[in-house]
Amino acid sequence: MKPKTYVILVLDKSGSMSDYPEKKSKTISDFNEKVQMYKDVHAEEKQEIIVSFITFNHHADEHLWCESADGLVELTNDTYQPTGGTALNDAVAYVLKKAKETINLGENDAGVIIIMTDGEENSSSKYRGNAGLTAINEMSKTIQEVKNAAGSQQWTVSWIGTSTKDVEQVSRDFSIPITNCAVLRDTNAKDLDAGYRKTRSRHHAYFTSRSAGVVPSAVNFYSDQEGTMLDCTESVSDELKKITDELKGEM
Repeated sequence: MKPKTYVILVLDKSGSMSDYPEKKSKTISDFNEKVQMYKDVHAEEKQEIIVSFITFNHHADEHLWCESADGLVELTNDTYQPTGGTALNDAVAYVLKKAKETINLGENDAGVIIIMTDGEENSSSKYRGNAGLTAINEMSKTIQEVKNAAGSQQWTVSWIGTSTKDVEQVSRDFSIPITNCAVLRDTNAKDLDAGYRKTRSRHHAYFTSRSAGVVPSAVNFYSDQEGTMLDCTESVSDELKKITDELKGEM
């Protein structure tokens, strides 16, 4: 029997996700690139990709739950319409609770929850304040304690944000390893696109390991450097300047 990899995508669709037109279009493109990646991996028949997709603004919307990757549909400008506030806590709690209740991982199975947001909690109705954070923290710890007979942690919880301070706080509040977190620069389309590409490369590495029959490390999804997140906040122009300066120094 082929191993199963459960992928749960949780995407912010609050109003700020369309602060400028290219921000929305780059987010759609990134999502669609992931969709194609999952379908390609699924088609290789070395693992079965089971996907779930949830969006959230002032409430969470479930679009797909535990279906074959073939059933995941790409986003369009019409189907992704950011508006409203950010019920971040309610969305995360919904996903963690439903994953625990409905997904039973086999010995060689694994699951990854990928949460993407550009903001902070401001609209949750169920999981609010310290009590809400404590409940989510416990849910996150519980699902990350699931292990197979070999002792490998099977669930990976990951986070993409756009503020280093916010991501660090989420890591603490939700018990998400900081090495499973990434921070993007979303002030312009070029830098946002570059950040999305870097995070997708880490997704690809995860699925490559899964295709080889491995349950990858559940605590190094975005960064291999202990105690640090994947930092994609350096602008493309600054990166190019740094490379140019290094090349000049070698001449």
